[in-house]
Parts: sequence; C-alpha cells; structure tokens
Amino acid sequence: MEVITLNNHEYYVKPGEFTVTPHEEYNNLIIYPKVGALERIIGLLNDIVEHIPHPTLSIHGWTDGGFVPIGCSNVYEKVYVYPTEQVVRTSNIPSNVVFHEPCLNPTVVFIPHKDTKVNIQPTSYVLCDRSIELEANEFLIVPLTKTNWILYVPRSYFTEFNASFRYYFDNKGQFRYDNLIHLCIMVKNAGPLFEKVLTENMHAIDRWTILDTGSTDGTQDIIRRVLRDKKGTLYEEPFINFRESRNRCLNLAGTNCKYLVMLDDTYALRYDLRVFLDTVRGDQFASSYSLLILSDDVEYYSNRVTFSEKGLRYIYTIHEVIQDTNNKTNVVIPKQAAYIHDHRAEYMEKRTMDRKRYDLQLLHDMVRDDPTNPRHYYYLAQTYNLLEDYENASYWFRKRAFTELKGHDQEAVDSCFELARMYNFKMNKPWAECKELYEKSYEMDKTRPEALYFIGIHYYLEDDKHTAYQYFKDAFAIGYPIHAQFSLKPTLSFHFLPKFLAPLCYDYKNWQLGFDACKLFMENNQPNADQYSTMQSWFSIFQLLCTIPAGNHILPHAVTKPNIVFVADGNWNTWTGRDILTKGMGGSETYIVEIARWVQASGAYNVFVFCNCLTSELFEGVTYLPLRAYSTFIFNNYIHTSIISRFSEYIPLTMEGFVDNVYLVLHDLGPTGTIIPMNSKLRKILCLTKWHEQYFLETFGSFTNRTDFFYYGIDPSRFKPSPKVKNSFIYSSFPNRGLLPLLQMWPAIKRALPDAVLHVYSDIHGKWVNDVAKDQMDEIRRILNNKIEGVVMHGWVSKPELADAWSKASVWFYPCIFKETFCLTALEAAASKTVAISTPLAALQETVGDRGLLIPGDPMEKEWQNRAVQELLHVLQDPIRMADLVERNYQWAQSIPWKQRGNEFKAKYLDIHDTYVGEMGNWVDDLPANGGHKQRFEEALSLAKPKRILEIGTYAGRSLIEMMKRCPDSTGVAIDLWTDYNEDNISILKNIQENNIESLFKTNVKYAGMEHRVRSFKGDSVDRLTELLVQRETFDFIYVDGSHTCLDCYTDMILAWKLLVPGGTMAVDDVLYNYDKVMAGDLLGYPLKAKETFMTKYKGQYEVISDSYRLFIKKL
Repeated sequence: MEVITLNNHEYYVKPGEFTVTPHEEYNNLIIYPKVGALERIIGLLNDIVEHIPHPTLSIHGWTDGGFVPIGCSNVYEKVYVYPTEQVVRTSNIPSNVVFHEPCLNPTVVFIPHKDTKVNIQPTSYVLCDRSIELEANEFLIVPLTKTNWILYVPRSYFTEFNASFRYYFDNKGQFRYDNLIHLCIMVKNAGPLFEKVLTENMHAIDRWTILDTGSTDGTQDIIRRVLRDKKGTLYEEPFINFRESRNRCLNLAGTNCKYLVMLDDTYALRYDLRVFLDTVRGDQFASSYSLLILSDDVEYYSNRVTFSEKGLRYIYTIHEVIQDTNNKTNVVIPKQAAYIHDHRAEYMEKRTMDRKRYDLQLLHDMVRDDPTNPRHYYYLAQTYNLLEDYENASYWFRKRAFTELKGHDQEAVDSCFELARMYNFKMNKPWAECKELYEKSYEMDKTRPEALYFIGIHYYLEDDKHTAYQYFKDAFAIGYPIHAQFSLKPTLSFHFLPKFLAPLCYDYKNWQLGFDACKLFMENNQPNADQYSTMQSWFSIFQLLCTIPAGNHILPHAVTKPNIVFVADGNWNTWTGRDILTKGMGGSETYIVEIARWVQASGAYNVFVFCNCLTSELFEGVTYLPLRAYSTFIFNNYIHTSIISRFSEYIPLTMEGFVDNVYLVLHDLGPTGTIIPMNSKLRKILCLTKWHEQYFLETFGSFTNRTDFFYYGIDPSRFKPSPKVKNSFIYSSFPNRGLLPLLQMWPAIKRALPDAVLHVYSDIHGKWVNDVAKDQMDEIRRILNNKIEGVVMHGWVSKPELADAWSKASVWFYPCIFKETFCLTALEAAASKTVAISTPLAALQETVGDRGLLIPGDPMEKEWQNRAVQELLHVLQDPIRMADLVERNYQWAQSIPWKQRGNEFKAKYLDIHDTYVGEMGNWVDDLPANGGHKQRFEEALSLAKPKRILEIGTYAGRSLIEMMKRCPDSTGVAIDLWTDYNEDNISILKNIQENNIESLFKTNVKYAGMEHRVRSFKGDSVDRLTELLVQRETFDFIYVDGSHTCLDCYTDMILAWKLLVPGGTMAVDDVLYNYDKVMAGDLLGYPLKAKETFMTKYKGQYEVISDSYRLFIKKL
C-alpha cells in the first residue's frame, strides 16, 4: 500500500492504481486521468439522491483506496462497502463508511467490478459496468456517454429521475451527464444582450446559479426562457456589495460540480473551456484558473475558474478579486484553449457609467480603511478617468505609479503609462513631460511595448519618420507581453504597430523586419480588418525584397547590347515561350511571348523572360528563365528595361536592382497589390485599352502622367481562309464570363435556328473558376447534364486547334458579364471574320465597338436575353449588314499584328531611353579609347555605393545620369556655368549658349526620369561649392570635371574635398590631359600639377583607388 494525496485528501492505494499522465502542452500540470473519471461517477451517485431523504449507498468492491465511497460519504447517510478482500480501516475513512454490515434495501447500488454477482432489488438505482445485465422490464436502462457505465433506474423512481436529469439527455436520447462546470452570474438589469450571452455560454456548462439583485427590465424572464433546458436555479436577493453578493452566488452554487465559473453578465466563453477542463480534470497542481478577457482593444487575465470544494471567495467590496489565501497556484488557461469575449453595448456602457459615482464612494472608503493597499489608488484613477475628471485621475495615477507601497507591480506600470497618455491626449501637456512619463513606464517594465509605440506615434505624426522608425522597431522587438497578464493591448501589438512599422521598413530598407511585421499583422487580423489588403500588399513586396542576394553587389560590366527583361509571374501551370506553338496560352502570356520575340528580332536588345518555367530555354532568340532566378539576375547585370506583367509587388524589388527603366503592364482590372511606389525608374503603367486606363486611374489618380494604354496584337497567319459553317457559334473565354447566360438562351436560339451548333472551348472543371464562381459553375453543369441539344464541349485546346475552330465559326455571341480589360477573343473573332455580338461592358466598347453588335443591359436578366436573341436573329438574317460588320472588324485586326505591336512597343517605350542630346564624349564611352577607363570608373562607383553624387562640370548631363543609373538609390547635384568659354580652343565650349546646352541638360534629366532626383546649380564652381559648404551639405561621390586649367581644377578639388564625407570617393577627370604639353612646361594650362599639389598637401588623408587618366581617391 502507498499513500497518495488527491484533491487535498490522503488515500491508501495499491501501486499503479493512480498514475500521472504527462500532457504534451500542459506539461507543468500533474494530471491523474483516473481522478477525473471517478469524480464524474461520484457526481452522478450524489446527484441521484439530491432530493431523496436519508439515502444509503451499497458498494460491492473496494478499489482506488476508497476514492468513490469516501467521495460519496458527505451525501449519503451511510455507505455500505462489501470488499472482495481484506481492507484495513485507515484514519481517512469517514465513520459512516462501513464494511460488511447488511443493507437490505439501499437507495443506490454501485458495482465497480465486472463479473460481480449481486442480488439486486428492483427498488434500487444501480450503476455498474455494461457487462452486468439486470431484468430489463424492472428498470429504465440509461448508458452513460463516453464510458462503459450503465445506470439502471427502478420504475419507482422514473418520475423523479426524469425531473432531475432531463437536462442531460440530448436530442438523440443520449445521457450526457457531467458535473464539470457550474456557471455563476450575479446580475441586475442585464438588458436584451443578456439573452445572447447566455445562449453563447450554454454549450459549456452543466449547471447554473444566477443571483439577480433587483432587475426591473425582465432579466429574470430571459434567464428562465434561455436556461430552461439546463439544470440550475435563479435566486433573487438584494445587492449588498460586489464582494458579498458574488460570494453569496458562489455559496448558493454549492459543490455539485468540480469547477465554478464566475462570469459577468456581458461575458461569453469562446473556443471550448469544457475540453480544457475535462483534459486537466485530474490535475493536482493548480489552485484555480485564469481566463483571458478580450474587451475592445484591451486584454487582461482574470481568475474566473475555481474549485467548488476549495471554497475560494472574493475580497474587496469593489473591483473584487479571488483571495490569495489557499490559492497558491493560479494557472493561466491558454487563449487557444478558451477565452472570454466581453460583449459591449451602448446601454451597458451607460449602466456602467451611471454606477461610477457610487464606485468612487466605495473606493474612497477602501482607501480610508486600508490606506496601505496601492490597488485602491489604481482603481480610483481608472474611475476618475472614465468620468473624464482628468485632474483627479492624474493625481491618483501618479500616486499609484510612484508610491513606495509594494504589490501589484503591473498596476504601477499601467498607471505611469496611462498618466503619460492622459497628459499627451487629454490634458495637452508639453511633449517633454509626456515623453518622460512614457520613458519611465518603459523603464519600469521593459517587456512591455506600449510606451515605445506611443513615443513612436508622436514622432510619426510630427513627420520625424526616422525617429518613429527606431521606436516602432524597438517596440516590435519586444513583442506581445502575454506574460504580464494585465491590461494587454492586442490591437496595439498586432494591428497598429505592424501597420505603421511596415512602410517605414520599406523606407529604411529593412526587408526582413517589414516581412515579419506584415506576417504578424496577417496572422492576427481577419481579412475584413482595416488596412488588411494594404498589409497583404506590403507582405508580397517584402517577400520578394527578401530574395535580394546577400553581400555587396558589385557593379556589373557594361554590355554590348542592352538587356530587356519581362517578368511574368502567375499561371497555374509551368510554361515557356515554345508553348505558344503547341498548347493553349492565356492572353497575358501571349502578350509577353509576342512582344519579347519581336523586340529580340530587332537586333537592338538582348531579351529575357522570367516566368513559371522549370529550366532555362531559348526560343526565337529570347532566353526564358525560372522566376526564382530574377532577383539574382538583376543584381548581377545591367538592365535597360524591366517590363513587369500583372504583379505590382515586383516593382520595389526591380527598382533596387541595376535596372534603369521599369514598366508595369496590367492585364487585369488593377494591379495585384494596392501599393505602387512612386519612383523615377517607373516610367509607365500600361493598360490594355483606353477604358482600362480610365478605370485604373479612378483608383490610382496620382499616376495620371505615367499611364498609357497599349493594345494586344494578333497573328493573322493563324487564321487560314476557310468556308464558314452556317450558324456555327463559338465560345472560348473563361466559363464564368458569359457562358451561363449563353446556355440559358441557347434553347431559344436552337428553336429559331434548328441547325445551330455551339462549340465551347473552355474548361468548366478548373479549380480556380470553381473556387471563384461556384454557383455559376454548378448551374452550368446542371444545364449541360440535362443533355442540352446542339452544344459541344471541347475544353481548352491548343492555339492551332482553336484557330481552326475560329476559321469555321460564323457567330461569336458573347453575353459578357465580366469587365474585360481587352478581350482577346474579340480580336480573334475579328481576325477570323466571325461576326461579333456582345455587350458594351468595359473594354468591349473598344475591342468590338461599332464593328459588331453591342446589346446594352444585363445578360443575366430574362428581358435582356429575350431582346438579345431577337437582335441576334435580325443580324444573322441581314447578310449585307453582317458582311459590313465582319469586314470592318477584319480590317481592324489586320492593322495590329503582333510584329507591328512589338516594333511599336520597342519604339515607344524602349528606344527613347537611349537618346541623349547635345553630348560630348566622356567615361561612358570608355574614353580615352581602349584603356579600360569605363571599367575603372564603374568599379570605383561599385566600391563607393554613393547615395549623394556631386558633379562639377556636367555639360548636358549624360555622365551624371549614367552614374545615378548605376546607383539606384542616389540623388545628384550638378554644377555648371552653361555659358560660352574658351578652353584649349575646343569648339563646342565656345557655343554652349547657342546650342542651348542648359535646356538639353534638363531634357536629358527628364528623359531619364530623374527630375525629382537631380538638382542643378548654375554659376561659377567656386561660388556654388562655397554655397554648398555654407549650407553644410555633404556628398559621398564627387566627380571634378569642370575647368581643366590648373588653378581652377585645384580650387575645385580643395572645395570638393571639404564637401566629401569620410569614406567618400573623389574622382578627378582628365588629369593626364595634354600630358605632352605639361611636360613641355605648360603647368598651369592643365590639371596634372593641380593633382600632384593636392596629393602632396593631403598626403595621409586619402587612399588611392586608381591613378591613371582619371584619379580616384577615398577620403580617410
């Protein structure tokens, strides 16, 4: 035998009768599963005799140290035990538990063992194993769910049993008795919301006790109606105070159930408290349990679950809490297991506010009676705050925050924090005072982020984004202080903080932190939450930015032909350019393949397409590469232009790489995200039609000057001349775009045209379309399953097969219910000489226009369908009109073949960026020739990675623009006289004004899209450089390329050196210019002597990077 303590009682048990089962998640608890199972049996045995006087219990067998008989001894007058072996009577066994004494007619018989043979009278309740069978006609047989126990109810007790236990039978007649949870509520005038609260708690409870303290609004009727199918009692007594009345409610509840759950009249349990408590039912570690309460944007933990037998009660007359005495270990129930939602309603808020004056009096009484308890200060402050009495609230918050009295540390932290917020937003105190309090609050508990967040918000609203970013970043690093369990603010940590932090992470290039912030937001907010779509867009952006290759990015070498890349994410299946010959291909993919092949065919560019292909492939000179290679590619190669299809999240990644020009091509109504950064590299957003452009600008109006439209094209050679099949209809769009109304009209068309056949080239079983338009697809399948006559389903087919179908079709009837941005099938109808009939919805007003029949209205309405069939028949019966429509539509299609589209795209969007006007040769042209000077220049730029570039002597701007192209994040300053002067008799310098070079500089900057990145200063370099020094401007790359006379060059170098930051690079042009004349004695005419004198003067203050035709030095 061994002694074991269970529920604070000792039991003498056999080895192995009770064992602890570790729980994977709740591993700190000491759980004896058998204890929980036996407690349920004890509860049932006790509840059976709840209304029977002087009950007796007969138990045949002694197991588990007498856990059951001892547990029943407080209810039964006498417990008779008939053990099958010798039992030593120990001190823990109550005197009314007797062994081997005769009991002729017990109220209840309990048989814990199988195969026990007992002579049972039909007047006793019997609880036994299912293997023991009694005379069925003498008893009501009631199996206990989730056990092997069965309850036999004698006929004499049928009525009483049904009255007491009807609550435990479900609608299938199963007996789900349990004594796990007893709900306790104290209430007064709870209002109509209380019905919702009770209903939401019904599933969790076994019994209830509600103490009504004087409701006059019908609350009692709500209780009786809603809880009529749960066992419980409504008591009505006058209110005393919160402590006494709550404790009275607990006393009334008694000990029938294992746990007492005390809720307010606005509290509803979420998730499944039953599952948790049933799992831990045999735990011997916890003294009580706390549940998280979610109330508006505040979370806090509150001790709401107690053990009925422990007798824990409330202390304090207001803001009452469960006692600490005998409550050594309060365990927090995980939020994912269960929590409390606090329902809020305006009338409930008013009820609360009406009570606050009464609360104040109670709190002041408590301070008077117990002045050493700082908790009372905190709740006085909170009450005054709610009453908007901020002077008194601030007094008590300060007193609580900085008192020397110990205890309830989190209240002190929160008091300091709330005092800071009150100063900041309610009392308009100076920011220095507010910040000091926020900082003190943080110092009191550095595991809480709230104070840092509010400091950050202040700076954010003051437009000091850098300081705001630092505070937000620090607050985010702290995380959500779930351990504090007091005044938690989940909306702050999970919504507002990541929402403000994410765009700042973009500004300060912290891609991983931005990704983490967005991920946290999306994991803790519903899709309908404010700013969810914006954060989803940032998430996609940061996800791509995090793919930027790590380490220093070395500037790539120049290429003989500029690189053009297309980025085509999306598509459900893998594809490559070659698929256009053999497989069906969507409109956007066709666009990419065709434009790419014709740009490549021009011979002016190297073209690459990044798409959903598996490996690299060459098709018609275009290199197709997997999307995963895109990031590495643009950080290792100069890209003239990147054309992004559909997915706007690729724009920020692309702008970070060595890419000069970026275009976004929209094929859908809008971009995939809501964020499109404004950047000089983003040249145009290309829509597919004029309607599409106008639709896009309704949402993104700031891009008015950067938006254009560019039609799809067609390959006319695909459509071979072929005799048309009379009354042959064709449908080749996605099925959710108009197939349903077409099928609904088809019987009427078939009646009018008996030989009509509809060929459908569309997949009605595709996953995507069934996800987004399930009801439509179900109806389409229903119609087709009814064997509709004259409809042939082909599914998706290859382009050659589809082109052959178009050549034979005579009617394209497209009752469109989808906003098309172009509609490639309209173009295919035109190219194949198929008459086009549709609606004027969206872009169809352009891609069909007056070259087909457009019928206004809603194709899903019966009236439109009847009218459309009649107008269709009128066209088909008018061969002259039909021929005119077909021919004009055909000529339109012939005017936009893909070859022409590709060449026009190249001329309109690619070639213009290679044009400079009024330029002289420079380092970009690798001058002097064949000396590797361009490579040296680019290597120096790569090492410097400059953000701020100064060029002294810029002429028409080509050098500065090319430097900035290679440094995507840079800004530039240009200094030039832009007036005629004579230097070494160079003719173009004598005609600067005549050639209007200053204007050409501005034109080149505009063509480069750098108007917002470049500042220009006209005048003598000494004057302008001095002004920059006075303004305390600094630069990290300075290119000295002004006057080449020795003294001018030396002066420029001296002033530039003062503007250069430590670690910055200074480049001096043409230091070996006319070297032979310098060697002949003309020292003052050229830069060499200036360079040598400077290097001597500043020796030890620089590091030489390169010293050849141009000098590159790094400032130490």
